[in-house]
Amino acid sequence: MSPPFELRPISWGGVPHIKAPEARVSAARMARHDGSDPDPEAASNRRYVEGQRNYLREDAPERHAAVIVENDDLVAPRIVGSGQ
Repeated sequence: MSPPFELRPISWGGVPHIKAPEARVSAARMARHDGSDPDPEAASNRRYVEGQRNYLREDAPERHAAVIVENDDLVAPRIVGSGQ
């Protein structure tokens, strides 16, 4: 039996990295979308915020991605570089 998708090694070929703003902004966006708590430090957001921090720290997605997209402005995302 193979491991769940999120536990498999990542193949970075051709994969974009979409940079989300800091946790404060991301949590506020999520709250508008689904009614969750807008406070990134809220207990209900802990798994998302900590999961994102772990992912960025351990996998360094910007270094591996084919293209990096800055998504601080939802109506005007822009390519800011490549990690390869």
